[in-house]
Amino acid sequence: QPPMSFACENGHVPVVEALLANNADVNKRSTENRSPLELAAGSENATDESLLEVVRKLVAAGASLESIDEEDTPLLRAAIAGHALVTRELLDAGSDPDWARESNGETALHVACFEGHAAVVEELARRSTSIDVRKTTTSETALYIACSKGHLDAVKALLKEGVQTDEELNTVPRTGYYPLYIAASNGHAEVVQELQESGCSISTLTTNKDTPLIIAGASECPSASCRARCLNLSLAQRTTATPR
Repeated sequence: QPPMSFACENGHVPVVEALLANNADVNKRSTENRSPLELAAGSENATDESLLEVVRKLVAAGASLESIDEEDTPLLRAAIAGHALVTRELLDAGSDPDWARESNGETALHVACFEGHAAVVEELARRSTSIDVRKTTTSETALYIACSKGHLDAVKALLKEGVQTDEELNTVPRTGYYPLYIAASNGHAEVVQELQESGCSISTLTTNKDTPLIIAGASECPSASCRARCLNLSLAQRTTATPR
């Protein structure tokens, strides 16, 4: 492992400073083909503060913000690791919040929603011009992903930044599943309530003619509280399911 790679991944700020002072290659790849900036941005081996300082020094020294393999960037690595301050620093330095992996169309926002890193989600959603973009392989939006995993704070962050909640924009075509439905199906009662309070319907049918109410009432629903939530919301709305 090159000395710069090791120092950056472990947040050793004085070592990074010394290496930079001696003209170390700021973009030299590690044995795993990661740049120093990718290693620092995605590290779990140091404090957020030390990693942030390393990232600042690398960026100031001309470290590349771009991907060389179309599958990773420093920003995406930061999103996976949940480093909100590093995410903000990279965005301020010019990282593209809407860059997507060539293989599946996954953005930093998608992975942050999958991991449930709400502070990172908020940073990315605030800067994104494509907050509602779908993954190319699964057609899932960031909102759908966050709802599927039950990450309430990530859902709230997306709603705060103006994500579209319309079922048509978030439905996975193959199944007809949409954010509120998948949240109910997975037993995420608080997410169901948050979406309903944002104006989402619990009576829209999927391609299988299911609704959140139907699936939440099924014996396989993993959450009794979610079943109760959907039943209560149904009584409150007093609506009937409308075929898609």
